[in-house]
Amino acid sequence: MRAPARRFRHDPTWPLLAVWGCWHPLILAGAAVGIFAAGCTESQHSDPSATGGGSVAVQIELADATAVSGLEFTYRNGREADRYTILESLGGGVGLVDFDGDGRLDVWLTGGGRFPPTGPPEGLPSELFRNLGGARFERIGHRAGIERPRGYTHGVAAADFDQDGFGDVLITGFGALQLWQNQGDGTFQDVTIDAGLQDASWSTGAGWGDFDGDGLPDLYVARYVDWSPNKDPRCPPQYSRRREICSPLQFRGLADGPFLSRGDGTFQDASTMFAPVEPGKGLGVLVADLDLDGRCDIYVANDTTPNFLFLRDAAGRWTESACSQGVALDEMGVATGSMGVDAGDFDEDGRPDIAVANYDSELFGMYRRSGSVFTHATAPSGLAAIGTTFVGWGTAFTDLDRDGDEDLVISNGHVLYHPENSTDRQRPLVLLNLGGRFREVEFPANHYLGQRHHGRGLAVGDLNDDGTADLIVSHNNEPVRLLLNRTPSSSQWVLLRLIGRHANRDAIGARVEWTCQGHPRMRLVKGSWSYLSQGDRRLLLALAPAGQATVKVHWPSGVVQVCDLAQANTVVTVVEATGP
Repeated sequence: MRAPARRFRHDPTWPLLAVWGCWHPLILAGAAVGIFAAGCTESQHSDPSATGGGSVAVQIELADATAVSGLEFTYRNGREADRYTILESLGGGVGLVDFDGDGRLDVWLTGGGRFPPTGPPEGLPSELFRNLGGARFERIGHRAGIERPRGYTHGVAAADFDQDGFGDVLITGFGALQLWQNQGDGTFQDVTIDAGLQDASWSTGAGWGDFDGDGLPDLYVARYVDWSPNKDPRCPPQYSRRREICSPLQFRGLADGPFLSRGDGTFQDASTMFAPVEPGKGLGVLVADLDLDGRCDIYVANDTTPNFLFLRDAAGRWTESACSQGVALDEMGVATGSMGVDAGDFDEDGRPDIAVANYDSELFGMYRRSGSVFTHATAPSGLAAIGTTFVGWGTAFTDLDRDGDEDLVISNGHVLYHPENSTDRQRPLVLLNLGGRFREVEFPANHYLGQRHHGRGLAVGDLNDDGTADLIVSHNNEPVRLLLNRTPSSSQWVLLRLIGRHANRDAIGARVEWTCQGHPRMRLVKGSWSYLSQGDRRLLLALAPAGQATVKVHWPSGVVQVCDLAQANTVVTVVEATGP
């Protein structure tokens, strides 16, 4: 194992479905969402006054650039073995990380696994694609040394855990975690054992964040259910004699794992810092400052069990608070099959809201921050209008049309191979924010976004540094797809990169505020979001046509920094000030 970097070695010149006994007094309060004026530019919507449900034809251009990008890769789940295991249902993730410090986002894709005739499932290698510029990529996984998986792989969670200026990558999956330490020379080293992250269970989502306030990235690992080849019941669906994927209700959940960094390249189990909870069935993990107290919080999307929200008090103790905060269950007080999750300020009131993608026969959830708690806003936000036929996975807030507010993208695909009331392939959802209410964008039948897929992981980032949010989607047994954003906009922009000094180098837990033509805006730097995926941590800020703005950065260390952005349409790096 490479010698760990010094603790604060920061230098800005370095490379850059049951009812549960939990009830909240506001759980049925569908409070109306405030309607705000349009953002920084004149609206591109064909019906900007619309506030109802349904779809809307708009000028959103997302070009499928997969064929010319060099991103040729397919996640495999072992379906060809005809085993019908629940392991096959989860799929894989997408990781966006500038591993070589050249300022461009590279792409890490997990490989999945297969089922040999005998023995446990085997992992398939991940692949790493280096960004050559202009969203053109070359395959370099073998050269980078990442061709040996420890288990059947699912998720990607990236952070600079050793604070040396180069992004490291954690891979989750069945049978093992795997921590790849970036060597800074274009290669990675497997340091899982030396770091103390041995885990032979079934890990899914994972998120990095400073959980004890020492300025170092810690780790939260969600775990799913107690399945194994020896615990693999035969499960016919309710209305069919054909074999099907088993429901998670057939299995007990597994306890999640928090790990604290010791600052020397190793981690220690931090379970004693967290108040005991019944094991969930964790999938998506969100790490961000959700209550705006300057400390990272952890939200876990659980499948058929109540979702978790861990809040840290001033004494450093973590308490599971989802019930009291109103984000554990749906409007009817029922636990949902939750997968994807993200946080964003959809109603532009300066407070983070939480979006959760759920299973079919369930509405997707929107939890609106209202005072010190959350209220259900699925109907007021417009999410109820998309119906209950989708099975949602990758979930991401992003400003697709660069008008200043946050839109929503969700990848979909059924768990079952032969669903009775829906289809196994499902189309992705692009939901445009119209004054605090989402409307589905329609795409032609010959467009990727107008077709059905086995969607799973989703990552959003500016892959060609042109000031627009691009998408990469992973699927089960279907090639990955790259969608470049060509949506026209008259607004200026800045792609803001934060580097912490007292705070962790990735600035996870920071909050940025700015004003655009009189409208206050807010963005969070998150440690994890979406589903099994790692998006771009740089913040895309829409600016007024003049291209000037003042941003206020709230660092997780407590430092508050005000910066004037005099130059627009470029990447701007802000390094944390040395004092409050």
